Amino acid sequence: MNARTGHLTIIALCCLFYSCASIVPVSNEIIERVGGETELDKFQYYISRGIVMDRTENETDAGIVAGQAKIVSTTRQDRIKIKRSTPGVVIHSRFHPNIDSYSLCVAFEADDDKYLQFVSYSGGEVYALYTPIENENIVAYGTALYRYFPVNTLIAPKAIETDSGYDYSDMPCLLIKLKKRDIIEKNRRTVKGRRIER
Repeated sequence: MNARTGHLTIIALCCLFYSCASIVPVSNEIIERVGGETELDKFQYYISRGIVMDRTENETDAGIVAGQAKIVSTTRQDRIKIKRSTPGVVIHSRFHPNIDSYSLCVAFEADDDKYLQFVSYSGGEVYALYTPIENENIVAYGTALYRYFPVNTLIAPKAIETDSGYDYSDMPCLLIKLKKRDIIEKNRRTVKGRRIER
């Protein structure tokens, strides 16, 4: 005896999604989830707080002019300001054996030779500004060293030791825009049953 479906099966499919965009610190977790280190140059980066970099050079030129000694002292002051949320791109990454960590070299202007290094700290939760001289507010920029300060201050921020490690939230860090979308798929079915044909 043949059997057949007695009633139609009703299927309802509902897709809901929630989407939001926010600016968050770059982390190793985000990097790994979107493709790893080979994708680093595809992010648009931003600096979390504005900084000012200062450099002073002194030069003395001495000689004899018309029978008189002449000494000319020249002071050159170079100041570079990077405002908060200034966009930048990764030029390349480097590995630092002394701190066992990678750093991202980020350029905020057209010259690829002028960049700042941001190093992964706190287990990869944040990439903070790298200072080559420990406990000194000195950064390498291009071929020169600059003393840096956050905008409108004369004190450079430092990492704060906490019970869970070091807190770098006050340091200039790298940020990216992250858009998260949560998709919920709901499948609803009502089955009416199956009867034997008489």
